[in-house]
Amino acid sequence: MASIASKIHAIIVGMDKYENVNISFERAIKDANAMRNFLIEIGVDEKNIITFEDAKSTTKQEIMKQVASLKEKANRGDPIIFYYSGHEGATNVGERPARMICPYDVASNEGGISDTALVQIFDELAPFCGNNIVSFVILIEAYFTALQSVFLDCSIQEFDFGNPSSCIVMGPDRGAYTDAGGAFTQAMIQVLSDIHEKQQPLDYMTVQSFSAHVQANIQLKYDEICGSFF
Repeated sequence: MASIASKIHAIIVGMDKYENVNISFERAIKDANAMRNFLIEIGVDEKNIITFEDAKSTTKQEIMKQVASLKEKANRGDPIIFYYSGHEGATNVGERPARMICPYDVASNEGGISDTALVQIFDELAPFCGNNIVSFVILIEAYFTALQSVFLDCSIQEFDFGNPSSCIVMGPDRGAYTDAGGAFTQAMIQVLSDIHEKQQPLDYMTVQSFSAHVQANIQLKYDEICGSFF
C-alpha cells in the first residue's frame, strides 16, 4: 500500500463556514482533518495533499482551479482523491434538478459545484492523467441543510453523477454521524486502516467489495447511534 500511497494526489475540502450565512460547522473540519491525517499516516507525501483550511479561500473558482492544476502535478496513472465534507444543496443543470456541493461562496452568484460539473472536471483531467477508472475517486461526506441550522448527514443517492467513465464516486447511502464526525468518513478510514495494517496492497479489494466493507462498517455505527436512543 505504501508504494501506491507515495503516488497519491489528494484535494481535501472541509467547509465549516459560508459567506453571508450565519452557521458554524466544525464537524466538516474534523472529517477533513481525519482524512488528511490518515493519508499522511499511510505514506502520502504532504506536498501532494492540497487541503482547504481557510473557509474564505475555499471558493468555487479556487476548488476547480486546484483540481485543474493536477494536470501539471500528477503523472499519468497516479491515483487522485477528491474529498469533500460540508453542506450540499439543490441547484439546476439546464432544466434538470440537481444537487451540488457547497463552497464558501455558494450564496453568491458563483453558486455551488453541481454533480454534473464535478464529474466534468475529472473528465477534463482524464486525458492528462489517464482515464483508468480507478485513478480518480470522489469521496463525499455531505450534510444536507439547505444552509439552515439543523444538520443532517445526507445520502449520496441525492446526487445524480450518471455513469462516469473517468472517476469513481463514493459516499454514504444513508445519513449518520457521531461526535467524531461523519460515519462514512470514519468507516472508510477504518477499512483502509485494516488493509494497511495487514500490509495488503491498496488494490486488494475491488470497488464493489470495498464499498460493501465500508457500508457494513457504517451499518455498525448506525446501529450504535440508533441504539443510543433506546
